[in-house]
Amino acid sequence: MNAAPRLAMTRAPKVCAEPGCPNTAEPGDPRCAQHKRPAWHGSGKGRGGRPWRRLRDSVLARDRHRCRDCGDPATEVHHLDGIAAGGDQLPHLSRLLSLCTACHDRRTAEDRAR
Repeated sequence: MNAAPRLAMTRAPKVCAEPGCPNTAEPGDPRCAQHKRPAWHGSGKGRGGRPWRRLRDSVLARDRHRCRDCGDPATEVHHLDGIAAGGDQLPHLSRLLSLCTACHDRRTAEDRAR
């Protein structure tokens, strides 16, 4: 029993997903070359992505969502070794502090002044 040769199915080109763009999308991408987005776009990596969010949530939970400087509700996580100064973006928990916005702004200004 001879099987019929399989024919490769080709897909019709798709229109770019960018609203109003009539160009043909790139293969494997919903957008044309003009509207192609960087690989990191929308992946949550702009501010550290999922690993940072998990670490940040752990620090806030450890400190019971309280500022380590003044005791107010904490909304920020401060790197003791600033990233701009060569510190690790995902350091050990002991190198991170939960801070309120005011205390975080103050500490960041002090770090930049050094």
